[in-house]
Amino acid sequence: MKVEAILPNNFFPKLGMYVATCAHIEKMAWLLVVHSTGFDLNDGTDIDRILKLRKRTPDLISELGEVADRYDVRYKERLHSVYSRINDGITNRHIAIHGAWTIKEDGRYNVEYYNDIGSRKSPDWRAFNVSLSEEDLDAALIDANDILSELLKLYKDLGLP
Repeated sequence: MKVEAILPNNFFPKLGMYVATCAHIEKMAWLLVVHSTGFDLNDGTDIDRILKLRKRTPDLISELGEVADRYDVRYKERLHSVYSRINDGITNRHIAIHGAWTIKEDGRYNVEYYNDIGSRKSPDWRAFNVSLSEEDLDAALIDANDILSELLKLYKDLGLP
């Protein structure tokens, strides 16, 4: 593969692990929302809405924040905390998926990507170029793993199916 000439071999397993972990974070957040809001999986309107929710991460995260308020304090605080952590990591997940990565001579990674910092009605696309260390990548992977672990615990603790 051509990209193997651009990036070191140890990069690919980390990126793959991060991307897969983020996909499971989104899946678990979605399941928490679906099972906490009483969506009817046999109703066409509900099915359309919940599947659209799965496709648009910012909407999903917003809905997760709203779901938190439906639970008592012991779960509410944990849900708000995980909601905040997921929300804070949206840009990292976007960079991981959509960024064009290279490695510089000093061993730091460079990633170029575009991001819409506007609204849905008024998009404002900007180019970004970020430099990250190996430690930055490791920290992002650990954080994603911790978020997924908390979501799995919450799902179990809430007794969801």
